[in-house]
Amino acid sequence: MLSIEKRMDVDGTERHIGLFERYRDAWRRINSAIKLGFYFEAIAIEESILSNRIISFLYGVRKLRAAEIRGRSPRFVCLIKLWREACEESSGYWQNPGDLIDRVNAWRAKRNDAVHALTRAFPGEAPPISLEEFLKQAEIAANEGAKLAREVGNWHRRQLRKARALGLVPPRSPECVG
Repeated sequence: MLSIEKRMDVDGTERHIGLFERYRDAWRRINSAIKLGFYFEAIAIEESILSNRIISFLYGVRKLRAAEIRGRSPRFVCLIKLWREACEESSGYWQNPGDLIDRVNAWRAKRNDAVHALTRAFPGEAPPISLEEFLKQAEIAANEGAKLAREVGNWHRRQLRKARALGLVPPRSPECVG
């Protein structure tokens, strides 16, 4: 059974730290994986972070319902499309990160290439790229994914602060951190 870790805050309030600790561990794993050349692990965790931040925004602006995101999440390409629609439809209400959305979508394609290129080849033919070139492309995708995950996380925090300031989202619960 998964337990929710707690810590005492400076004001003596007990707070849940599960998600915060998981994100901290995710970033530790991304950085370690890239350093050690385990690019697939980094890419997978980066996509998870990107998807989570996009889903959180889409749920907050009512573009996704809880039933659509519990269990199996929508495909990454669909999340990106909904993210773009939500920002374009907001009439300037939410910061429209058009360039960021474009870069995340371009990274999605690089991620697909990196993940599938290792064993991709037409039957009876040699792989279209060398193992060395494949690893170089995977490293680039892993590094770009880390940068984009940070940018999307920062964008998400700005939108959340705006929503809280406007009273659209309840203030942080004293039981939650992260």
